[in-house]
Amino acid sequence: MKAILEFNLPEERVEHKLALGGAGYHSALFRFSEHLHRKLKTEEHGYKWEIYVELEKELTRIVEESNISLYDLE
Repeated sequence: MKAILEFNLPEERVEHKLALGGAGYHSALFRFSEHLHRKLKTEEHGYKWEIYVELEKELTRIVEESNISLYDLE
């Protein structure tokens, strides 16, 4: 099976750039998610910990609303 993405350049240059950068965007979100998980495991409960909890909840909400997965790529 093959998948071919086609863009009308230069009109669709933004869409083209986003499609080409998808792996980088995924990597950045994944690394940030993992950073939050590490902080939640190692940070003492307190003000900072509550901030990490809120950030993780918001990131999870945004990712789910966008219908993407950071972990299951198959």
